[in-house]
Amino acid sequence: LPSPDYREGTHRTLFYAQSWIVMHYLLSKQMLGQVGTYFDLVQNQAVPVDRAMTQAFGMNPEQFEKAVKDYFQMLTPLFVAQDQANLPDTRNNGPQTGQFPAPVGPDDVTMVVNKLTDDDGHAMVAEVMARQPEHREQGLKELEALAQEPADNENAHRALAYIHILKKEFKPAADEVAACIDIDPKDRWPRYYNALLKFRMAQTTGQPIEGGLANVQQGLREVIDWYPDFAEAFHMLGLAEMQGGGMNAALDSLRNAIRLSPRNEWYVMHLADAYLAGKRWQNGQDILEHLKTSGNPQIASMAKKKLNDLPFLKKFGMYPEAAAEVKAREAAEATAETKNNEEDSADTGEPKLKQRTPDKRPVQYAKGKIVSVDCTKAPAAVVTITAAGRILKLHTSDYKTVALVGTDDFSCEWRSQAASVNYKSTTKSEGDLVSVEVQ
Repeated sequence: LPSPDYREGTHRTLFYAQSWIVMHYLLSKQMLGQVGTYFDLVQNQAVPVDRAMTQAFGMNPEQFEKAVKDYFQMLTPLFVAQDQANLPDTRNNGPQTGQFPAPVGPDDVTMVVNKLTDDDGHAMVAEVMARQPEHREQGLKELEALAQEPADNENAHRALAYIHILKKEFKPAADEVAACIDIDPKDRWPRYYNALLKFRMAQTTGQPIEGGLANVQQGLREVIDWYPDFAEAFHMLGLAEMQGGGMNAALDSLRNAIRLSPRNEWYVMHLADAYLAGKRWQNGQDILEHLKTSGNPQIASMAKKKLNDLPFLKKFGMYPEAAAEVKAREAAEATAETKNNEEDSADTGEPKLKQRTPDKRPVQYAKGKIVSVDCTKAPAAVVTITAAGRILKLHTSDYKTVALVGTDDFSCEWRSQAASVNYKSTTKSEGDLVSVEVQ
């Protein structure tokens, strides 16, 4: 072997021999798919080795070892043939001693030729240059030239969009994504970059994705339909579904991301977050217990902190940092209101009630399904409803005051409940709840 660590006569020699025969056995028996299952069980789900072996291979470790040894004994003709082949003036006329099935046959291979235009080729080369620090400036100049008329090349726009996203230049990134969609509405990559842009903006501002969450999810589903092995698309879809309150869908998407990229521990961390958000405490805790021993210091530290904060999360429905932010915001609002009242009182020398302007917002109607109800700050509640392809978060300061039709009691346990609502809009995706009709 070319490895500098390989030395004949050391204890490593036996290890290499054992590794070779195990891999030979797995390849011969076409069991590599089961190897992936085994590593997923051990590394991601923290299943003990004995149980993982049984689940993945249908054998416990002792049985697996015996199967490999028996297979090794069956290879005696191969070793004899190899020794004879090394002798001078020896011709091997014996039968073939080993055979592996071809992964694909002639009938399985097809070829599709897509002609690459000069502009597309130049854009691809320029993108490669732009991703290398020593050639970045030249690559960017070429991309910007190709993105202008008359070329107006989609690949150049797409590359510029990605570079702007990395540099947190969100406005020009959005312009480039829009240009890509205008040039080729059927291209799926701009849908992915649009979702990536929304996520990076949310990460930078520390705020959830505002507006268009349903569009982001739809765009990612289109990307996955076109490219079903795209792990990051599944990951982002899971995060979007988790923010929208669709916990079961989020779990499915995140599991798919892990299936496609089982060693990405951030995917596993976010799966734990989804379990905790859905109040499946034990599932989330088991994953965090596994991640706290990660070789990635950032992952391990985050897992330990979340485990420490878990009792607080169970009791109050939010992490301590979020609770502190809410408390600070409420204190600031109370201070501002007190100051305003004091200023009003000082004008006349007597207490003054703050005048409230009438709420002239029109009552709007939506029909769909209640995804979830958040009552962690009871009697206040937030009802998440999906209607006509968009997600609404409707607030009430006291759910007991909400007018109800079709039921006698407001429920914090509503999930996938068909309903229609009346509400007063505050933003495109949020509003104040007026009434609920359960169907």
